[in-house]
Amino acid sequence: MSRARPSVLLVLTMLVASALACSSPQSPPAESKADASAAAAQVSHAATASASHAAAVAATAKEVAAAAIAPDRSPEHIARNVYRHPAETLAFFGLEDDMTVIEALPGELWYTEILAPVLRDKGKLIAAGFDMNAKGIVDYQRKAQELLVGRIANEPAIFGKVGIATLSPPDGIDLGAP
Repeated sequence: MSRARPSVLLVLTMLVASALACSSPQSPPAESKADASAAAAQVSHAATASASHAAAVAATAKEVAAAAIAPDRSPEHIARNVYRHPAETLAFFGLEDDMTVIEALPGELWYTEILAPVLRDKGKLIAAGFDMNAKGIVDYQRKAQELLVGRIANEPAIFGKVGIATLSPPDGIDLGAP
């Protein structure tokens, strides 16, 4: 969430500067010039951060594209890439390979198979699956959680660093440490 703030600050600063310029035709007092200088520095910093973020997202999109067709992915999941556009989708969300990502209810692990290797070295993936102790757990929820836990245990090279959290509202929500 904090990664989006520079872009928002950039837009807000530009809007405020534009409004001030339109409302006052004469040159601003010295105090306002200092404020404008500080605002310009913020805009410059935000633009640099935004360019850096865009470059990181583009680099991560290449990693996502490679992970999406990796031989350890299930053939059924690879076949769905054409419909789900994983590199474009995760780039849209601003994924960088050093982020912490909580994947809510990973189900059959379609995105998990991509996110786990992309985030393995620099980032962190937390799969928030069903709480097996919550009231009313049904078969598909149990099977999804067993699949997640099984893949983590049986494929440590790919899934070994994936953390597990629980997401069974309202009875069991534990997404880990803040």
